[in-house]
Amino acid sequence: MLILILGTYLGGIAQTAKVQVIHNSADPAADTVDIYVDISTDTVFLDNVAFRTATQFLELPAGVQIEITVAPGTSTSIQDGLATVPVTLTANTTNLAIATGVLGLPGTSFASNPDGIDNSFALLFTEGREAAAGGAGLDVTVVHSSTDAPSVGINSNGGVLLDSVAYKDISGYVNIPAAKYRIDVTAAKDPSTIIAPFYLDASGLEGGAAAVLASGFLTPANNENGPAFGLFAVPAAGGNFLPLTPVGSARAQVIHNSADPGAATVDIYLDVKTDTLKLDDVPFRGATGFLDIPSGYPIDVVIASPSSTGITDAVVDTIPVTATDNGSFYIIANGVLDPSTFEANPEGISTAFNLIVKGGAREAAAVATNVDLAVFHGATDAPAVDVVALGAGVIVDSAAYTDITGYLELAPASYDLSITPEGANETVVASFRADASGLQGGAALILASGFLSPANNQGGEAFGLLLVTPDTAFLLDVVTSNEELLNPALANTKVYPNPATDLLNVDLELNQAGEVSYRLVDLQGREILRGNEFIGAGEQSFRISTANVQTGLNYLIIDTPEGKIVRKVTLE
Repeated sequence: MLILILGTYLGGIAQTAKVQVIHNSADPAADTVDIYVDISTDTVFLDNVAFRTATQFLELPAGVQIEITVAPGTSTSIQDGLATVPVTLTANTTNLAIATGVLGLPGTSFASNPDGIDNSFALLFTEGREAAAGGAGLDVTVVHSSTDAPSVGINSNGGVLLDSVAYKDISGYVNIPAAKYRIDVTAAKDPSTIIAPFYLDASGLEGGAAAVLASGFLTPANNENGPAFGLFAVPAAGGNFLPLTPVGSARAQVIHNSADPGAATVDIYLDVKTDTLKLDDVPFRGATGFLDIPSGYPIDVVIASPSSTGITDAVVDTIPVTATDNGSFYIIANGVLDPSTFEANPEGISTAFNLIVKGGAREAAAVATNVDLAVFHGATDAPAVDVVALGAGVIVDSAAYTDITGYLELAPASYDLSITPEGANETVVASFRADASGLQGGAALILASGFLSPANNQGGEAFGLLLVTPDTAFLLDVVTSNEELLNPALANTKVYPNPATDLLNVDLELNQAGEVSYRLVDLQGREILRGNEFIGAGEQSFRISTANVQTGLNYLIIDTPEGKIVRKVTLE
């Protein structure tokens, strides 16, 4: 009906101007209003205009005074008006008419403006634009239209956009790239003091224009419980205001668990829009502590070569991550850069390099007397597995690559964990000792890490279990397998001297003669030497020459017909 009425009587008017009417009066009594435009010869009627909505750009007479009257949404005529504002428009201009302030009807109470500025209902007239003046980027004007808010500053992606804006101030249009922005409302002339942070995704608004309004009350309880403060964008096409996303806070721990040798050490950048956090030279199986990060908008996490000099240099991959408010997260770099050159996952799960984001991370145990442990399957070439704890049975049932368990709330003790194929717990792939006796009140994540078959994966690091606490990360010790623990004779195997120099002696007992093979591996699972012996039944001994072996801490892994034996040895 509005367009038909305008078309009827504007046809004979020589001079016109365009006006977009924006309803931003947060007074609950003005939640929905009727707007009358009195043009001496006729009256234009805008019916039931809701708070935080805008009309399209309308053509109105220019060069003559018109009166704009705001009335209750139930009005029957212009005589029911609550406030009337006269205005004379300049011909061929484009304008915004912003309804702001409070009606202050009898029986209502509103907080005064902190800067002493009149907060009674008003229409603010200013330049408007339907598109970017230069045809590129985004033209934005900022309007302070929150009656109980003091003068504020506006930061854009960490830089000062406006130093000080008071109620009713209008910035005028500024052209910015059509991109993603962190918009911070700050204390006036104090950009480091953030009052309220927001996120604006303007990447799809190339060539457009928008007004960004401070809207609502900082303290609704002091303002008839009116709508709360927020930042909103008003589209040139009209309709509902578009809320900018309020930014919250979250916690995240970044863990490097990609076993690809090409990513053995990386630089990690977190682009939070206001700043860039660089994690320099993060090694495979390295982890940060828990970091404070913003929530509610995508943060670009950039993985780069360790030689990188900035967030755009030597980039390996860029992956957006969005955290939810007040949550705690693990951000785990996992997978391989080129899956075609690595062994495929047995379950057919993609092993492409990715950031795996898992919520519900804990920095402390839910119960102070416990230790809370979760398990993450991050070994690309490993099938779905179970985890068996000696004396407790299956504690992880069928975890496939990239799965993470809930937390196991355990007594602080030392646990022997055996990795077995899914549903085949008699076959032990590897066993490890998780000494959680000193972690009372804490929480940790145990990650399956590395390759089961390094030879098929570019010689990458061998499989192990990585324990990550909020403060540190380390590989769990390889321990005797379940077969040894169930076989007292194997458990009595002696390896000496320890430390050793040129020779290791092994005393063991077998129920029957058979072939025995042995391997010496370092802490990263790299094989140093291997050999085999035929051992008779009963108590037997054999020797291993270590004369040409590198010094340091290693594991001796002995495979017998009756089970596996693992011993920690130091070579000097």
